[in-house]
Amino acid sequence: MADQPQAMRDSANLEAAAPVTPAKTSSGILPSVPRKIFWLWIALGIILVAAVVGTVLGVVLSRTNSIKPVQLQDHPADSDDPTISIENIGDFHALSQFANLTAMKVIHDDPRFEPNNKSRIFVVGDVHGSLPELNALVEKLKYDYDRGDRLILAGDLVDKGPDSIGVIRRAKQLRAWCVRGNHDDKVVRLATYHRQGASFGGTGDANIPEGAVHDPLANDNHHIAIASNMTDDDYSYLASCPMILAVPAIESLFVHAGVHPNRPLDKQEPFYIMNMRSLTATGDPVKKSSEGIVPWSDVWNSVQGNNTSKDAAQSTATSPYRKVYYGHAASRGLELKNYTFGVDTGCVYGGKLTALEIKTGDLTQVPLYASPDTSAPHPVTYQVVINTPDRESEIVGVAVGQEVYELAPDPTVPMLYTGIGPSSSTYRYVILDKNDNSIVHFEPFERPAIEHANSTFYETYGRPWNKLDLPELPQLYKFEPKDPAASPLYEDGTIITLHFNVDEEQTQSMHENKYDKKSAKVNGTMTYISYNNVQQFHDVELKVGGHSSRRWAKVPYKIKIPHKSAPEGLYRRWSFKLRSEATDPTMMREMLYNDLLKSTGILAARGVYARMYINNRPAGLFLLVDDSGSTSFIKETIHQGESNVTLGDLIQGDAGKGAYAANLGFIGDTAEAYDDKVYKVKKAKSPEQKEAAMQPLIEFMQFIDNYDPEDAPENEAMLLEQWKPYIDAKQFIRQMALEWIGGNWDAVQYSGNNYAMYHHPTTGQYITIPMDFDYTFGNGLEEDQRNLMTGEWPEFTAGRKTHSFLWERIKAIPQFVKMYQDTLRDINTHVSNPQTMFKRIDGLAYMLQRDVVWDRSLERFSEGLTRPWSAEDFLGSLEHGSGQQDEQIGLKEWISGKSESIMNMQDLSPSGPDGGLGVGFYPFKEEDLQRA
Repeated sequence: MADQPQAMRDSANLEAAAPVTPAKTSSGILPSVPRKIFWLWIALGIILVAAVVGTVLGVVLSRTNSIKPVQLQDHPADSDDPTISIENIGDFHALSQFANLTAMKVIHDDPRFEPNNKSRIFVVGDVHGSLPELNALVEKLKYDYDRGDRLILAGDLVDKGPDSIGVIRRAKQLRAWCVRGNHDDKVVRLATYHRQGASFGGTGDANIPEGAVHDPLANDNHHIAIASNMTDDDYSYLASCPMILAVPAIESLFVHAGVHPNRPLDKQEPFYIMNMRSLTATGDPVKKSSEGIVPWSDVWNSVQGNNTSKDAAQSTATSPYRKVYYGHAASRGLELKNYTFGVDTGCVYGGKLTALEIKTGDLTQVPLYASPDTSAPHPVTYQVVINTPDRESEIVGVAVGQEVYELAPDPTVPMLYTGIGPSSSTYRYVILDKNDNSIVHFEPFERPAIEHANSTFYETYGRPWNKLDLPELPQLYKFEPKDPAASPLYEDGTIITLHFNVDEEQTQSMHENKYDKKSAKVNGTMTYISYNNVQQFHDVELKVGGHSSRRWAKVPYKIKIPHKSAPEGLYRRWSFKLRSEATDPTMMREMLYNDLLKSTGILAARGVYARMYINNRPAGLFLLVDDSGSTSFIKETIHQGESNVTLGDLIQGDAGKGAYAANLGFIGDTAEAYDDKVYKVKKAKSPEQKEAAMQPLIEFMQFIDNYDPEDAPENEAMLLEQWKPYIDAKQFIRQMALEWIGGNWDAVQYSGNNYAMYHHPTTGQYITIPMDFDYTFGNGLEEDQRNLMTGEWPEFTAGRKTHSFLWERIKAIPQFVKMYQDTLRDINTHVSNPQTMFKRIDGLAYMLQRDVVWDRSLERFSEGLTRPWSAEDFLGSLEHGSGQQDEQIGLKEWISGKSESIMNMQDLSPSGPDGGLGVGFYPFKEEDLQRA
C-alpha cells in the first residue's frame, strides 16, 4: 500500500527555519548574486544605461515604419475549422494600437452551437496562471474535444498565478478558443516589443512602441518574466486571441471585460473591451467601478430587455448580438443575468475557477488548491530529490535569495530532503560541506519564487523544471471512447524517480547471474516519486528482463507489485517493464513509436521516463512501460478494470526462444503441434488449459491457411464482415502500416515477434497487442537499412521466410491493399511527417538531455555490451547515424526519408507470400560492440 512521506505530515513555522551561514566566496554566497558594493555600483550603472537606451529606442521605434510585424501562426483551435473567420469590422482593426491585434473572430454556421446538438460549449473565467485548477476543471468536466466539446477562455490566461506559460500550452493542447484579457495584452505587447528588436528595460513611464496606449507599461514590471520565457508557439497562441469572439447563431459575444451597449462593434475601443467595469453618467466606459455610476452589464441588460422589436436582433447598436459572456470582474463574483454572464470568480485570489455550459446554464467549479498570493512572505516547504555523494560529510540546503536553509532527509522516503524556508525570493538547491558550510555544489539556475503555494513540488536536483508541456502528435484515429491504456502514471512531459531498497548481496547475485531467469530477481521496497506524488510499496519483485537485451551492461528490468498488499497498485497497474534503451543513442525511438500507436488508435503499453536507483546507487534512465503481456494490463485496459470480468485467453508470440517464429502458420489441429515457447499461453497451469486456450487461435490459423484471396468480396464492408469473427482487419492493417512507417523489424511482419493475441471473451475476436519498440526508425538492423527507409512497402519482407501468414493473406487481397496504402498516406499526411514529428522530437530532446548526460556518466551494475556514446552524441544521433553497421541512419533522417518515400508511393498490386516457415533472429555482430 502506498505510504505518505514525512514531508507531507509535518508542519513548521517560518521562525523555526533558521538559515545556515555558509562560507562566502569573493563574490557572495552564489556567483550569480554578487554582494560587494563595487558590483552593486556596476549593476546600477548598467541599469541606468539600459534605461536611457530603452527610452531612446522606444522613441525611435515609435516614429519609424521600419518595424516589420511579427508573423503569427494560425490559431491552433481554428486552423482546421472552416466555420471560423477573422472579420474586418470597420475602423476597429485600423484604429487599434495593440500588438498583433485580431479584432474579431466570427464562428459561422457551426452545428455545435445548435440547441439539440450534443456538443457542450463551456466558457471559463480568468485562469491567471492557475494550471492545476485548469487541469482539475477540465477533468471534472470530462472535457472531450474529439466528441465535440469546446472550451472558450474569457481572457487573462496569464499573470498572478504560478504557471502562466503552462496555462498557455495547456490551452493550446485543449484547442481552446480564447479572447484577449488585459494581462494577456500586456504580455503580448512586451513580447512583441522584444521580438521587434528592442530589449527589456526602460523607465517607469515607457510606452510599448506600437503607439500610445491608455496604460503606459513600465518595462521592469512583473509581466516581463512571462513575456521573455514564451516560445514562438506560446506567443503565437496568446497573440491570436481576439478582442471579440462572436457567434451569430446564438446572438452571443465573448469578451474579457465588457462591450459598450450603445456603440456599434466597429466603434468599440479595444482597451475598454479588455478593461471596462462601469459607465459614467455620460455613457463613457471606465476601468474602475468607482469612476462610474453603473456597471456596463446593467445597461446592456436594460437595453436588451427594453428591446421589444419583432426583429430584436437587428434593432440595437450591437446587432445581431444580444448576449455577452465575459470575465475580468472578480470583485463582483459570478454575475449571471438575462443577457450578460460574468464568470470570473477569482480563483487566483482564493476563490474558484468556474465553467459555464452555455446551452444548459450548468455551472462547474473547482477551488484554488494553493494559498492565494499575499504581500508578506509565508513559510514554504521545500522538497528536493537528490542522491548526495556523501551523506556523512554533506548537507543539502535551499538558497532562498542569499540565505541558505538546511533540508533534512525524509525518514521514510529515500533521497527526499525537505525543510522550511521563506517565500520571498528566487531559490535554488545547494550542497554544503558539513564541516565549514562551504558550498560544494549548487544548481546552475534559479527557480522562481513560490508566491502562491505552501510547498514546492517534489523537485529533482539539477533539473530546472517539474513538468513540461511537450508538443503531442494529433489523434488521427480515435479510440472509443478513449485510450484504454491512458493513466496518470504516464503523464506526458515528466520524468519520475524509482528507488528500490533491496538486499545488497541478492542484488549483486541477480546481476552476476542475469542469464538465469529463475534466480535473476530480488524482492524489496519500491518508492515512486513524481513531481506531485509519492507512493511506496513493499515486497515488490524486481528482476532482470528481456531476452537478447540481457547481453548489455545496462540491463532492462521487470517489476511486479503484489496485489494482496497493494490492491490499488500504482495507478491501477501492477506489472511493468523498465526498458533500458541500451541500443538507441536517442533514447526516444520507443517513446515515439508508442506515440504513433496512440495517435492511430492502437492499444499498446504507454510509458514514462524514469530515473532508477537501487540502494541509493543510480542505475540509469529508463522508460517505464506497462507489461502488456500481463493479464492485469488486459483487465485494466480492454475491460476497464471490471472486478467481475472473466478474462479471455492471452497468448504471447515470440521468435527468439522456440524452433520458429510466431508466424500464425497452421501446422495441425491440436496444441501439441505448436511450440509452447513460440506461442506462450499466459496463466495456463495444465495441458488441458493450454489446449483450450490454443483451440480458437488454431481455428483462426486454419481460416488464414484456407482463405483464398480470389474469393474475397469486392465490397469493403462485406470483406471486413467476413474477417470480423476472427479479427478487426482494419485495426490490424493500421498496425502493419506503422511497422512499415517506423521500420519496426522486430515485430509481426519482419520477425514474427513481440506481440500478444488476446481472445476477447465477448466478441470472439483476437486483439493484436504490439510490444517493445526500441528496434525502430532505423535502429539495430544491419541489413539494407536505407532500402527499408526509401523503398516500396512490399520490400520490407521480400526475399525472407514468411514471418506472418496473416499479413501474407492480407496483402494478397486487393481491397485490403488499397486500405493499407490509403492508411500509409493518411498517417504520413497527418502524423508521421517531419513537420509534425520533429516538434515532438525536439520537445523530447529538451526534456531528456540532462538526464541522458547523467545516464551516460554512470557505472553499470553488470558486465556486458555497451556503446562508446558520449553525452555530445545524443543530439547528433537525432540527425544522423553513428556510422556503425547497425546505426547508419539518424532518427530525423529516417522520418524524412520514409515520409518522402510514402509521398512518392505508387499504388501497387496485391502480392503473394514471400516464403515458407519463418525463423526469428537477432542480426547483431559483437565485434561492433565494446565490453564494459
